[in-house]
Amino acid sequence: MHQLFSQVLSQRDLSRAGDLFSLEDSEIEDFLSQALDQIKTISCSPVSMHISLATADTNLKIIHAK
Repeated sequence: MHQLFSQVLSQRDLSRAGDLFSLEDSEIEDFLSQALDQIKTISCSPVSMHISLATADTNLKIIHAK
């Protein structure tokens, strides 16, 4: 998996998510299925998810519980 996708998905580092749009299609085509599987796993997780979003001047906390 591309290092940037891995950082965003595995470490849930959303501060880098916008950088995914700068990748060329050819850089990500080979592992899109793997990335989608990981996104499905994260989104269907029954446990509470705690994601820290880093912004320029503050940290926002989002807590999502199913």
